[in-house]
Amino acid sequence: MKIALVTFVALVISSPSCRGCDFGAWRLSEDDLASFASSSGYNRDIDTNCGPNDPVPPNRVDTSDRLKMLREEMDAEALDAYIVPFDDQGRREYVSGFTGSNGDAIVTLDQAACWTDGRYFLQASQELDCNWRLMKMSMPGVPTYTEWLLGDAGLPQSEI
Repeated sequence: MKIALVTFVALVISSPSCRGCDFGAWRLSEDDLASFASSSGYNRDIDTNCGPNDPVPPNRVDTSDRLKMLREEMDAEALDAYIVPFDDQGRREYVSGFTGSNGDAIVTLDQAACWTDGRYFLQASQELDCNWRLMKMSMPGVPTYTEWLLGDAGLPQSEI
């Protein structure tokens, strides 16, 4: 296998008068969020924002043509995966549509995934189109790049 490398909802409260305050009671579990979503009639998929009744966010970019061109180049070069880290040239932003300042993307011949941290989960869910899978770094069950390539992406381990 050949791989090319190109060169939860968070509530933040800051107050100078509240140094050392415990905001533990403000944390919401996944069950709390699911309960809120079902009770409010708000059924948006926080991972993709691609549910059947979800409106298309105004800041979403359709990456279908960009991914098609990249995959054609990957096929011509016999590449199984293309890793696009965040960089100053905006390559990750161009290929994925995600503008956050932290995150990396991996494109295979039939899948695309973008990893980012908790500061950008909501932003990524709004900017990544339905060609992409949002990988919420540090969340339970979210694979590392290698785990994803060997697991969901189905690339053979002997070639990584």
